[in-house]
Amino acid sequence: MCIEEDFSSGVVFGVEVKELKKIFLIGASTISPTDSVIHLGIKNIFNYIFDNDCVFFETRSHDWLELQDRDDAFFPGEKFDISVIAGSPWLWDRMSQSFKFRNAIRAFNVHPESKKILFGIGSCFFLDQFYNKHLLMLPDDVQGIKALCKNALVITRDGLAEKKLERIGVSGHTLPCPSYLCDIDFNKTYDKTIENVLIWYDPRIGISRRFWKDK
Repeated sequence: MCIEEDFSSGVVFGVEVKELKKIFLIGASTISPTDSVIHLGIKNIFNYIFDNDCVFFETRSHDWLELQDRDDAFFPGEKFDISVIAGSPWLWDRMSQSFKFRNAIRAFNVHPESKKILFGIGSCFFLDQFYNKHLLMLPDDVQGIKALCKNALVITRDGLAEKKLERIGVSGHTLPCPSYLCDIDFNKTYDKTIENVLIWYDPRIGISRRFWKDK
């Protein structure tokens, strides 16, 4: 499936543009501000594509354990045009054993009628692991990723994620993280250069907000 869609054709991501779209967003945390920002970016993208004619259903939980016995969390009575796994880190060793991954598979399986998109998924590896051929190669992880990505449009947010998927035979496209579009007017022309943003990066845990108080 090609990432370069022709909006004038009336079909985007295999879905007709002309009618109200029901979109299922899967997996963002309620306690992580960054996950919420990614959701906002994805909503802005779909609202732009479908001319603000979208209604969104979201499965959001700070603890994916809460969803393991709750089929109602995946809206089994609804029919969706598109199901979207929305951003955040999704690729790590033994990911297939996590409740986060298992519930994502369940959410997709509850709605086989919908088009499936993994939008802005990232890796959990340091960039210096780009050429490490042993990461993400456990048989259960490989099988799980292939199941999650089957018949789906896969959009990664970093080149390392795309490379890891490519090595196990999953085709993806790398684009900027959807969070970049969390607060944007597509009808406005931006003539100001993007300002630098300072973040705290701790090599032990990655990007963190906890350590700002002491630094």
